[in-house]
Amino acid sequence: MTIRNSVDRWMAGLGAGGCLIWIVVMIASVAGWVTHVVVCIKDENWLFLIAGAIAAPVAVIHGWGVWFGWWG
Repeated sequence: MTIRNSVDRWMAGLGAGGCLIWIVVMIASVAGWVTHVVVCIKDENWLFLIAGAIAAPVAVIHGWGVWFGWWG
């Protein structure tokens, strides 16, 4: 079984609603990462920019936090 077949089988098991939620979470994650990059460049926070590049979840959570006003 190839990786493609196992991913297809996994996605088929989610159903339409599960696939939609998965797609929304992926888009929100990429948008959060981009927000992190833009804010760090704007604030000249180079070390945090590098940390977010190495550990993407750090960047995504920071980007979401900027959206919701938890930090700037």
